[in-house]
Amino acid sequence: MPVSAFVRAASAILIVPRAAESASVFRAPLHPLPIIVFLMLVAAIVVLFAVARPMQTLTSALVISLGIPVAWALTKRRSLDVAAKAT
Repeated sequence: MPVSAFVRAASAILIVPRAAESASVFRAPLHPLPIIVFLMLVAAIVVLFAVARPMQTLTSALVISLGIPVAWALTKRRSLDVAAKAT
């Protein structure tokens, strides 16, 4: 699983509404501080890579950027196929 998926998941957790107060709901201590620290550390690692190896970092960023529209197109196509089968 790519690191970007972990970063997106961690970022999404910051904005997901919490469930109603209940005894069965697990409450993470210091929420959302651990997630913010994780995102800051990932950002620091990316910056350190960019400083140490700018060309490789740029190449990786371009490959990831090219994959985003491809993933979007495949997801859109799959959802259209599912919608077509449902009708």
